[in-house]
Parts: sequence; structure tokens; C-alpha cells
Amino acid sequence: MALELSPDYISVRDLIALHGYEWVGARVRAARLKAGISIREAAESAQVSKNTLVRLERGEAVHNSSLEQILWGLKLTPRRLQSIGSQDSILAVDRASEAKWFDMRSFVTWTVSESIPADVVAAADSNSTFLPFYHLRHMRERAGFQPFFIRLLSATEKRFHRGEELIYVLKGEVRVEVGDAAVTLGPNDALLFHATEPHCYIPLSSEAPEIFCIIFSTGKEDHFPD
Repeated sequence: MALELSPDYISVRDLIALHGYEWVGARVRAARLKAGISIREAAESAQVSKNTLVRLERGEAVHNSSLEQILWGLKLTPRRLQSIGSQDSILAVDRASEAKWFDMRSFVTWTVSESIPADVVAAADSNSTFLPFYHLRHMRERAGFQPFFIRLLSATEKRFHRGEELIYVLKGEVRVEVGDAAVTLGPNDALLFHATEPHCYIPLSSEAPEIFCIIFSTGKEDHFPD
């Protein structure tokens, strides 16, 4: 007797035909991250190679059998994947009211350093003895990048670390020195550079510049959150 399928049954072949690999890969990634599973763990559970899962999440084609195994490993069916709403793609939200400020000059680790009250930061000017910044703490849990907001009251010390660094100027004017090179940035200007070169930020405007900084790295380091 032929196997009778549920009326709402959908195969992985149907899933790809309806939505394409880019859509499927994005939904698989959202489901994996929501479950708190690393790529390596998900690949091991599905009994596929890590590269296969990486390719899928990038929107590249994989064998139907591999996609079936990946969904099985994540405890998903094609129908369930199709029903995942856009809200599942929202990975983290950071509210300004939750910001925890630190002094970049005296910062040691996230668990040891003393935080600065928000009202003290708000009243700070170029005469203040600290350099305030806060980390988007919910974003850090996604790994792979580290986002910061900095009120640049004075120049930072030259430092270097692994990865690439992106700076986006929200307000004011900033000089960024990277090794022997220097770039001046104003509002809505951005710069991406190799953070392995010694670099620093220098405020040029009378009003403290505000900048958004993202560090991209494949692993944690001392200056990253615990």
C-alpha cells in the first residue's frame, strides 16, 4: 500500500522551488541561533560537514539529502521552517536605558571594571578625566563581532588587536590614525581598517564626537566581553 502523506506535507524539493536557497539558508540560520546552537554543533547533530551548513546559511545550494539532515538535526520539518515568522529573524535588541557605561582608560574586564552612572556620563565634557563607552551587550552574545558606542571626550591610546574595525561617526569630527596613515571623518563618514595596526581616535570638534565602532573577529580576546 502506498504511503499516504499529510495534505499539508511539503518536501525539501518543494521548499527550494518555492523560496530558493537564500531564503531557506536565512531561516535555518535564524532557527539555529534562536536555539543557541553553534554551526559546529548543528553540523554534528545533522551528521553533515560544517562547510555544508556554512554554504547553506550563505544561501548557496546543497544536496536535498543534506538539507533534510540539517532540518532533522535542528528538529525542524520543511513545513515548520516555512512557518517561522520574521520575528524569529530578530536576534537581539539593545535599549539605551540598559546601557552600562565604562571608562575606556581604566577598563580591565567586563566583570571587574566599575561602571559609570549614566547621569555622570551625560554631564561629561572635555575636562572629564574618563573616556566613556558602552557595549551593546545583547549583540555580543551573537558572537563574530563586537559593537561599541563611544563619547570621544579625548584621544584614545594607540592599541592593536586581531580582526577588522569599523568606525561610523554620528556627531562631530574625528581623526583616525592607523599605523602611519590618518583619515579625518565627519558626521555619517565611516572607515574600515585592519585592527592589527596600532590605531587611535582623536576628537577634532569642540563638542565631544559620538562614534559607533564595530570590531569583527573570529575569537574572543582580553578586550572582548567575558
